[in-house]
Amino acid sequence: MVEWSEKQTTGPMQRSANAAYRRDIENRSSPFSPNDQAWIAVAGLLEQAALVPGRGYPLIQEAVNLAKSALGDQHIGIIEREFGGAAFAEQEWVLLLSDEAYQRGALNIAYAILDALSASTASGDDVACGRILVRMARIHNSLGFLDAANDQLFDAQRRGRAVGSVELEVRALIGLGSVAQSRGNYPVMLRHARRAADLADRNGLRFLGRFAHTGLMIAAAQRGDFSSAMTQAAVVYAEAAGHPTEEAELLQNVGQMLLAAGHADEAAPMFTAVLTRQLPEHFVLAALGGLALASAKRADQPIVLWASGEVERMERAGAQRYQAAVAMLECAVAMLAIGLSERGERARLAALQLGEQHGYHEVTLRAEHAARAMLAAGKPWGLEQSALEVARSIRAREPERLPEHVQVAAPVS
Repeated sequence: MVEWSEKQTTGPMQRSANAAYRRDIENRSSPFSPNDQAWIAVAGLLEQAALVPGRGYPLIQEAVNLAKSALGDQHIGIIEREFGGAAFAEQEWVLLLSDEAYQRGALNIAYAILDALSASTASGDDVACGRILVRMARIHNSLGFLDAANDQLFDAQRRGRAVGSVELEVRALIGLGSVAQSRGNYPVMLRHARRAADLADRNGLRFLGRFAHTGLMIAAAQRGDFSSAMTQAAVVYAEAAGHPTEEAELLQNVGQMLLAAGHADEAAPMFTAVLTRQLPEHFVLAALGGLALASAKRADQPIVLWASGEVERMERAGAQRYQAAVAMLECAVAMLAIGLSERGERARLAALQLGEQHGYHEVTLRAEHAARAMLAAGKPWGLEQSALEVARSIRAREPERLPEHVQVAAPVS
C-alpha cells in the first residue's frame, strides 16, 4: 500500500466508492458514461479486498475482470503502448478504468479506485506503486492540491531511481512539469520536460515521450518561440496519429498556440477539428472556448454565439466544473470583444462565480487575463515557413466533418 504523508491528506478525502461517486455526480443531471456503475463496483471490490490482507485475491481478480469487461478488448492496444506489452497484467486494467473516470471528469471516484487499488495490492512493487502515485498526483493537480501532487511525484521519482526504472522517473518528471505549469513556473516546467524527453527518447519510451515533448511545446509557446513549439508539435503528432483522443489533445494545443501568436484564421480549424470527434466533455469545452476566441478575432458573431450557447448548455447539464468555468470565461471575453456587452458580462460573472464556488477563483482570473491578451494582440507573431507547414500538415489530415449547425472554418492556407 502507498504510504501517505500528512501533506497528502489535504487532497481528496479518503471516502468510500459510493460516497466518492456521489460527490462527483451531485451537480449533474446525467451519468458520466455507460461505465459509471463499473467504476463504483471496481472501487468497492478493491476496498473489500483491502479489508482481508492476504486473502483478497479473488476480489481483486473479480475487479480486474470487471474492468476488462467494461473497457473492452480495444484497450489491449492501449496497455501495450503505455506499459510495454504488459497486456495480461492485472493492475493496468484498473489503472485504465480510473483513467476513464478521470477523463470524464469524475475525479473523486477516479481517486477512490486508485486508493483502493493501492490498499488492496500492497505488493511492495515500487514500479506498481509509482504508477498509482503518478495518477493520484494528476488528480491532486487537477483539483489544485499542488503540494500534495509534488509530494507524490517526488515519491514516485525516488522509487523509480531506487529500482532503476527509467519509465517511472519519466512519468514523475512529466508530472512535476505539469505541476510547475499549474504554478506558472515555466522555467521549472521546461527543465523537467527536457529531462523527461531526453530519457524517454534515449530509452525508446515513445508513449511517454509524447507527453514530455508536449511539455516542451507548451514551454516554447509560453516564451513566444512558436516555431520551436511547432517543431515539437510535429514530434507529438507522429506518436499521436491514429489515436483520436491524443490527436484531439494536440489539435487543441496547436490551436491555442496559433491563437496566442495572433493567427486566428489558422487556429480556428484546429478547434473545429476537435469538435468532429466523439470525445470526453473536457476536450469539447476547451475546443468551444478556443473556437469562440478565434471567431471573435475574426469577427464571426454566429460562431461565437453558437460556441457560447453550447458551453452554457453543457454547464447546465453538469459538465466538469473547472473546464466549464474556463470555457464560459473564454466565451464571455469573446462576446464582449464583438460588442455583445450584456450577454458577455452576464457570462463573465457566472464563470467567476462558478470559479469561486469550486475554488478555481485564481485560475479563472488568470484565464480571463490570458483570453483578453489573445484578443488584444496586435500584429501576429511571425512564424517560420516550416512552422506553418507543420500546421498545414496536421490540419490536412483532419476531415471537414462538423456538426451541421457549425460552418467549416477556413483551412490553413
